Amino acid sequence: MRAMLAIEDKRPPDEGNSALVGGLNLSRDQIVEQLEILRDRLNEIEGALIELESTLGALEAA
Repeated sequence: MRAMLAIEDKRPPDEGNSALVGGLNLSRDQIVEQLEILRDRLNEIEGALIELESTLGALEAA
């Protein structure tokens, strides 16, 4: 995540519409974009967890 934020930090933030996040000055748009990326990844991780738990349950039942 920090690498993604570092890349995002290279874009100039909107004047007066930025905040310090993890030591990086990000614009509102950059923050929104990072949230979308992380939420997508969270959904992927949650899906993988469900699949792994289901597989483990099936193996234990066998």
